[in-house]
Amino acid sequence: EVSREAISRLPLVAWETDLDGGLLESASGGGAHSGDSGAGSLVDVLDSDGRLREVVKGALDGTTIAFEQRVDANVYRVSIGPRRDDDGRVIGTSGIAIDVTAERAAIDAADARDQQIRLLVDTALDAVITCDPESRIVVWNTGAERLFGWSRAEAVGKRLTETIIPAEFSEAHERGMARFI
Repeated sequence: EVSREAISRLPLVAWETDLDGGLLESASGGGAHSGDSGAGSLVDVLDSDGRLREVVKGALDGTTIAFEQRVDANVYRVSIGPRRDDDGRVIGTSGIAIDVTAERAAIDAADARDQQIRLLVDTALDAVITCDPESRIVVWNTGAERLFGWSRAEAVGKRLTETIIPAEFSEAHERGMARFI
């Protein structure tokens, strides 16, 4: 029988269903086979927020859909699409779910750090400006707005030579950036 516990132990889950969402093949070691008694719908096992039923309906209508799904403490990147017979008729769905819990946690932690850094930079009294290797502005804080008169929306994406580097120093700036890089 497919269980939340069995699925949560697996780094990868692959499956095929019939038109009603009943499993046809083993869920990557989850132990459900078409002949097993009690092998319920995969949707019933994984559908914690109601969204999966709509995704399966979309797959049965011929659409392939990718999304993230939380199952208890785990996060899976899921892709579900239609399963077709030799004549191209939809006869069920096939799907794959990859456990991305650690990656999601790392992304969330990085996002939190980025937000803290943005807050720190934005509340600094000094002008803080950063640019990419092509000298395009990527950070322009409120101190830079006050000092140079350009709003963040006006400055971000422009080159330093288009904003705050005087024309007579443009070549020297470009040479300096080339040396730095």
